[in-house]
Parts: sequence; C-alpha cells; structure tokens
Amino acid sequence: MYMKTTLIAIFILMIGGFVHGQELIPFKAVKLNEKWGFVDKTGKEVIALKYDSAENFKNGKAKVYSKQYATELYIDKTGQLAK
Repeated sequence: MYMKTTLIAIFILMIGGFVHGQELIPFKAVKLNEKWGFVDKTGKEVIALKYDSAENFKNGKAKVYSKQYATELYIDKTGQLAK
C-alpha cells in the first residue's frame, strides 16, 4: 500500500512539474524512501535516487545535496558534476 501511495504521489508531482511557464523541463526531482533523484516525463528514473535533497533543473543544472560530500553540488542532465 505504501509503495502504491508513493507512486501515485510521484505521478501527481510529475503532472504538475514538467512545464514551468513556457520552458519544458526534461526531468523532475522526486523523493522516495528519504532519497531524491530525477525521473523523466514517463516516470522512468534517469538519475539515481541517492541525494538528501534536490531541486529541479534550471539552465541545464540541478542543485543537489549529499551528506556524503557535506555540501551542495550541481549536476548536469547525465547526473555528472557540473562546472
């Protein structure tokens, strides 16, 4: 039941999260089991759910936080650290 409720919540977030004004956002930040990652518009995980917090992409980068690094980082759409 918990998993079904979580998946429904992710779907609802996805519906409202992929269009921001006129800009099409390719990935949406989602949280599952206390970790954040990114899914595409079909709901497929594209960047692993491994961050302690995450913001949606803006200008090709997303701000994420990982306790492992104890700092905020920026990643690109492939999940690699962005410069």
